[in-house]
Amino acid sequence: MENKHNNDESLFEDFALCEALLRALNKNGFKNSTEIQKTVIPIAIDGFDILAQSRTGSGKTLAFVIPILNKLLTDANKSALILTPTRELAMQISDLINKLISPDCPLKSVVLIGGSPMSRQLERLRRNPRLIIATPGRALDHLDRRSLKLGQTEIVALDEFDRMLDMGFSEDVKSILKMCAEKKQILMFSATANESIKALAHKYLIDPAIITIKNTESASHSKITQEFHLCNSRDEKYTHVLSEISKYNNEPIIIFVNTKIEADSLRNFLTNEGVKSCCIHGDMQQGKRQSNLKGFHDGKYNIIIGTDVLSRGIDVNGVKCVINYDIPNTVEAYIHRIGRTGRNGESGNAVSFLARKHKSFLDEVIRTTKIEIAKYPFDKNSRSSDDEGRDRGSGGARRSSDGYKGTRSGGNGYARKSRY
Repeated sequence: MENKHNNDESLFEDFALCEALLRALNKNGFKNSTEIQKTVIPIAIDGFDILAQSRTGSGKTLAFVIPILNKLLTDANKSALILTPTRELAMQISDLINKLISPDCPLKSVVLIGGSPMSRQLERLRRNPRLIIATPGRALDHLDRRSLKLGQTEIVALDEFDRMLDMGFSEDVKSILKMCAEKKQILMFSATANESIKALAHKYLIDPAIITIKNTESASHSKITQEFHLCNSRDEKYTHVLSEISKYNNEPIIIFVNTKIEADSLRNFLTNEGVKSCCIHGDMQQGKRQSNLKGFHDGKYNIIIGTDVLSRGIDVNGVKCVINYDIPNTVEAYIHRIGRTGRNGESGNAVSFLARKHKSFLDEVIRTTKIEIAKYPFDKNSRSSDDEGRDRGSGGARRSSDGYKGTRSGGNGYARKSRY
C-alpha cells in the first residue's frame, strides 16, 4: 500500500484520539501536525504495519508515539516496545512520553539502555510497565535474564531503522521481534529508505503502508550556508575552529569529529584556549553523556563536540553553526550532520574542514545537494588522492576511517564498543 501525503493543514484534534492524550498534546503546545504525522497517525491507529521515510526533524517521533499512547491509554491489555539505536534517542523519546502522560496515569514505562544501572531497570521491570523504550543490546540482555517478557507485546516501533542497520543491529532486531506476540503491528521509521532497507522491512512487515514524505533532507537545507576550508594539518584545523567559534556570541555550535579520541583531544585544546565546551561519545558513562547533553540544551555549554551519535534523532533547537572538524564517511552522514542547524525555518551555517583527498567527497556533496558554494577550495582540474588510488588499483574503493566511504571503524561514532 503506497501512500502520498497532502498539503492540507491538520490538527491533532482531527484524529480519533482519546481525550486524555488530546489534553496532554494541547498542554505541551502540540496543535498542528506535520506532514509525516498527519499521514502516519490515522493509518497507525487503524492497525496497519508502516514503513515511513522522512527527513530528520520532520516530527517522526510524535508520528509513532501518538498512536502507541492512544492504544495503550484506551486498552489496558495492550503493551508496546520502542527500539532505538542510541541511548540518547531512547532518553529523548522517554522525555517526550513523560510529557504526554500524567504522573497519576496508570500507564507506566521504562527505559532499558546501556550505561544505566541494571538494578534500577530490574526494579522498574518488576512493576510490569506496558511501554518499553530500549536499545537492542540492552533489550536482549533483559530477555536473556528473563527479566523482560515480550510475548504479549503487540505493538513495536523501530525508530531510525537505517541507523540500526548501520550499527549492526539487524540480527538483534530479528531476535527481539521473534520474542514479541506472533500477531503484532510494526511501525518502522527511517530518515532514508533504500532498496536494501525496504527488502529487510518486508521480512518483518505484513502488507505495510509505505509512506515517503518527498521533501528530502537535502532540499530542506536551502537556508543553510555551507562553507568548505582546505586544512592540511591539525594546527590548521585548530586555527579555523577558533576562528569560526569567534563569529558566534555564545550561540549554540555543534562540532562533529569521527573518533572518540579526537573528541577528547579537541575539547582539551579548546579548554586550554579558554573556550568552554563539552563532548559526548560512546566511552562516556551514561550519566555524564546525559549531563553534557542537558548542559548544551540548557545553555551551560554553547559548544558540544561529538561523533555521529549527535547527527540524528537528537533534537536541539537554535543551533547556529555545525562544524565538520572531520569529514564524515558518507554524503548521507554529512547531510544528517548539517541538518542539526537551519531547523524550523531558521537560517544556519555549516563549515567543513577538508583535506586534499576529499575533493571527490565535495564534488559528490555538490551533486547531491545541488548547492552553490562561494569558493571552491580545490583546483577543479586536479584529481583527489582517492581518484588516483582507484586508477592505480591500490584499493581506492576502501578508504580509511577519515575518508568519505571507508569501512566503519571502531571509533567513528557508528561502530559500537558493546551491544548497547
